[in-house]
Amino acid sequence: MPQTLPEWLWFAFFTIGSAGGWVLRYKGRPVTRQQNAWDAVVVAAGLGHYRKEPDGTERLHTDVTPHVLKHTGTTWLLRDVSGLTSTSTKTLEGVYGHHSPDYQKASAKAFRRKA
Repeated sequence: MPQTLPEWLWFAFFTIGSAGGWVLRYKGRPVTRQQNAWDAVVVAAGLGHYRKEPDGTERLHTDVTPHVLKHTGTTWLLRDVSGLTSTSTKTLEGVYGHHSPDYQKASAKAFRRKA
């Protein structure tokens, strides 16, 4: 049986997901849409609220998106690593940036244009 989360996800994908099943389930039913969970988390964290629209429906109003949280978390992580290693974020990006998956994307694109 898998011991770590990545191992469990691979196991679930290849045993359940590849057989046409659903890896993520809630109360026994497949999770096909994450928006309801996201909306509930945003409201519970006080980052948004429901407001009645002129047509009578209620809609969530928030400026927070999953991308915003990813960006914020990454920024905080870089700041923490910077502090722990006594290295500026500029130096971190300059010295270790080549480990990024996007490191040579612009160069590759330029070569494709010339070909």
